[in-house]
Amino acid sequence: MTSYITGLLSKIHMPDVSGSAIANDNTKAPSINYISMYSPELVSPKAESYEELHKMILFFADPSNQIDKSTQLSLVGLIRGSCSLATQFNPKSGPTTISVEGGAIVVVEVEKGIFMACSLALSTDSDSQRRLVEIQIERLLQRFHSYFKILHYQAESMFDGNFQESHGPILEDFYMGLINNYNEGILSRRLKRALIWPNSLCYQGVFSFFPSNSYKSSSVRVPDSQRPDLEAVWEKASVKPSAVFVANLDKTIPKREGLIYKNPGDIHGEAVLEVYRLLEFFSYHDALDSTRLGSRRMFRGMFSGGDSKDVSPSPELLHPSSLAQTLVVSPLSTTLDGIKFLGSTVNEQLPSTWIPFYRGQQQQEQQEQSQSPSQHEPSPSEHSSITSSEPKKGKFVMGPDEDGNIYSLLVYLPVSKNGTTTIEEFSVVVYVEDSILVTLIYESSFQELVIPSFFEELRMNVCEPALEIINDCVALTAGGMTLQSSISSLPNPVNNIISGRNENNESNEIDSDFFFIVYDTKDGSFQSSLPWLPQDVPQDIGKEMAQVSYQYQNAFFHLHDQLADYFVVREAGSLFQAGAVKEHLHKYSTNKYNDWLMYFIRHRHKSIPVDILGV
Repeated sequence: MTSYITGLLSKIHMPDVSGSAIANDNTKAPSINYISMYSPELVSPKAESYEELHKMILFFADPSNQIDKSTQLSLVGLIRGSCSLATQFNPKSGPTTISVEGGAIVVVEVEKGIFMACSLALSTDSDSQRRLVEIQIERLLQRFHSYFKILHYQAESMFDGNFQESHGPILEDFYMGLINNYNEGILSRRLKRALIWPNSLCYQGVFSFFPSNSYKSSSVRVPDSQRPDLEAVWEKASVKPSAVFVANLDKTIPKREGLIYKNPGDIHGEAVLEVYRLLEFFSYHDALDSTRLGSRRMFRGMFSGGDSKDVSPSPELLHPSSLAQTLVVSPLSTTLDGIKFLGSTVNEQLPSTWIPFYRGQQQQEQQEQSQSPSQHEPSPSEHSSITSSEPKKGKFVMGPDEDGNIYSLLVYLPVSKNGTTTIEEFSVVVYVEDSILVTLIYESSFQELVIPSFFEELRMNVCEPALEIINDCVALTAGGMTLQSSISSLPNPVNNIISGRNENNESNEIDSDFFFIVYDTKDGSFQSSLPWLPQDVPQDIGKEMAQVSYQYQNAFFHLHDQLADYFVVREAGSLFQAGAVKEHLHKYSTNKYNDWLMYFIRHRHKSIPVDILGV
């Protein structure tokens, strides 16, 4: 079948469209050739003329701009025929992948009767890597379709049987941004081994292969005793928001990163989660700013195409305690001394200017003070100055800036009232303080949203009181004690787990010796202590320091790859299925010295994989 379809494609005269020049520089990296959306329901089954048949194509995004309309129609017709043939042999719902020589075409039904097809240039001998890229594209098409719907008021009429010719350029422009970002967001060129799926658009790593309705939930919880107080804060607002959610965006403690609280009100809960996913995406890429989010082309130019050096991965550095020290705690210090790894000591130096997982200036100052408490003792006058100084305020990301300019992020979300669902326009107000994000969604028609004094009142009466409650919740859940009852068999002494302190009476996180994932098959949420994929290392940090940095980063890439290969490819997504196996062990090697042991358990509707590094 593959050779047959490839033969048909070769007869369609079209240029070599292999994505951007960046993708061509890395022949092993996948790239997107084109993306098209089509709906056979837009034309009559009896239509035969070119003009009539071409109306089924809503848009055709081609970076080369060399595929004429006749060829577009031929390609869409071939894709439709291939999908129809595949359905006859295997009648199942869900995305369809058409394998062709040197690539693949991924087809997803994004709306009833509306399909999106993405052509990939994909060269690899690994079936596992190929399948991961195909699933990755499926998720990206679904995710960006959801982004498009909440960011464009025209989406309701586009996908509700009222498509107009003027809608095509809007869709094409949006998905051209997806193509360019994917082709420029290659992460695999940093890896020496044959990993081709890592891409900046899929920054979540293994979690990017989770079902499209998945979202990360923070380990921080709002207790029932404090929930009424938090709800009362929203009620006291002079203008009550239609929906609210609070998230922790601090990358230094991955298990606490994620959604803490949400109250969607009359807005569909999934639409509110889509707004959260959008903000999380820009936060990870350090692009959570008013200028970008206030633009209607917020995804344009997300990534640069600078080259990165290939280095050998260092799987032996994958021990969670070593990774936590190296990538979370110690990068703020100028020297890494005495990193203990299974009886050996590694002494490496990293520059204080490079922080793999971003940490705010306030946290850096706190760590420097804790590392050298005896260097300076404040005088009584300094104590007075410190205690009397005004607490550091947060800032509005979407709202007023320091000059009084008000930035708006408009979204279009479904609302259910009296049994009727309508799409309404809302304005998103985002307030951030110490990595805690408070998002309030208002009806865009409120006049107060253009008055600077309203936002100052909002800060004082809503955002700050809410943050006080959330910070109390963070303090209550610090230490990861929610997992205490499930890990008594791990190597750490039971007494250390119970007390939260090690033999030197130092505070010790109970999950410091392993990574965990808790996936809720019921609502699609997941918690995890495994960080997202590492970000790029600055080019000016020096050769030796960059080499060490790349080794630790590559260790994370390969851990994400092992988990994705096992759960997504070999187990065919059993992690996401409620009726799968209840418990099992899986061991895999990272090098000739160490093995990883993965223990998987299912408790009610939750799947819990735990990774432990052994000798």
